Amino acid sequence: MYKELAISISDLRYVCIECPACRARVVLDMKEKSEFAQKYGIFAPKKCPACDSLYDTAIQPNIDAFQHAYQTLLPIADRITFRGDPVAIAPLVS
Repeated sequence: MYKELAISISDLRYVCIECPACRARVVLDMKEKSEFAQKYGIFAPKKCPACDSLYDTAIQPNIDAFQHAYQTLLPIADRITFRGDPVAIAPLVS
């Protein structure tokens, strides 16, 4: 028997960005539009709200693109799954 981890796209509702400077984490809801997104017109912040350090320049546009793809796929989310080897996935550490 082969073990496989299957995650529906609708289960990927939240994305977390960790600051490399202070390790603060920002958790963003990809389904609901936040006050930040409404105010600034972007989904992900460009800098850490805790220490004001800039994130890597690739983070904000790529997370925004991922959120856009997520929103686009939501109507058919019940037909899309991501699959992977559960051994390759590290446990979450808080």
